[in-house]
Amino acid sequence: CTFFFSSRRRHTRCREVSWARRCVQETVSTQSTWDLLRENMQANGYLPFVWPKGFPKNNEFLVATVADEKELAEALPKSLTEKPYAAIGTHSGVFHTDEILACVLLKYAKMLTSPGVIIRTRNDNILQSLKIVIDVGGRANPKELRYDHHMREFKETFDASHDIKLSSCGLVYKNHGKEVISNILASEWKINDTKNMEYTYAKVYDEFIAGIDAGDNGINQYPDEIKPKYHINTHLGYRVSRFNPPWNEEAADKQNGGNVSKAFLAAMDIVEEEFLWQVHAQASVLFPAYDIIANSYNAREKFHQSGQFVFLEKGCPWKEHLGSMEEANKDPVSYTHLRAHETSLHLVCRLLLEKKKV
Repeated sequence: CTFFFSSRRRHTRCREVSWARRCVQETVSTQSTWDLLRENMQANGYLPFVWPKGFPKNNEFLVATVADEKELAEALPKSLTEKPYAAIGTHSGVFHTDEILACVLLKYAKMLTSPGVIIRTRNDNILQSLKIVIDVGGRANPKELRYDHHMREFKETFDASHDIKLSSCGLVYKNHGKEVISNILASEWKINDTKNMEYTYAKVYDEFIAGIDAGDNGINQYPDEIKPKYHINTHLGYRVSRFNPPWNEEAADKQNGGNVSKAFLAAMDIVEEEFLWQVHAQASVLFPAYDIIANSYNAREKFHQSGQFVFLEKGCPWKEHLGSMEEANKDPVSYTHLRAHETSLHLVCRLLLEKKKV
């Protein structure tokens, strides 16, 4: 694999063979490689946030695909002797972004001991013997730590304002997301602000997890009769799918092999990084701009008697915050003044359906 760095995001291009296959061929473990990469990115300013500590590392997870009780006994650590075993159960076969992210969320909810154990199976008796079951098992009962969404009668959404059915990660996030966000913000990030947590919790769902829920449930972004002009095959779900062995490789028929387990953990790495990027963007970049925009919006009549102008003393993300304030107050503005680079005044005209006369 060849790595490409930018100040905003790390891009990875995999050629000839899949990332999963290359990783398991390396003498250095997948997680160690990622740790070194993250340290290099942070040291050179490519990673703008400190990786949260105090949570199990992915290389500390044991991932095993089992078919019966005998294989389960061989796979479980000796420390796990009592049922329900302190492990996550999910389905075997092809894995998807929703159960990968669900495992990451459970880690940051501190619902896993270290080392974490993930058992991949479709054996109902084995699933019943595990503490947590996600994306399989036919039950959605968070009180009993059951997070499946494939039942025909399951219709749950994030809240009344959303109409996308939850997947396993959405179900975990709805019930434990506030704890997840609080734990991340309170770690090395040192953010202890309930308002920030609530904002980040809602925005991370809307901007990130909702898309995974929709994709896993087969919900398109647009009506089926609209034919897209092109396809994007580099989104997170597609990147996760690359870690599964191709149908025409022998590994596809050997789910008990180490390659699939290592590929599962490698997929957890990229999904975890993307999730933390999303949390960072909302909590540390967008949320701090809210008060700046709110103060300018509330003082718009002092700047101009019409109330149709909002003046911003400094550049910051303003469109989304301003739009939500206009909607909440049912009082849109027509123009936004921006002072750019502290030297010149820029005027941005915002087109409205019903523009008020100034």
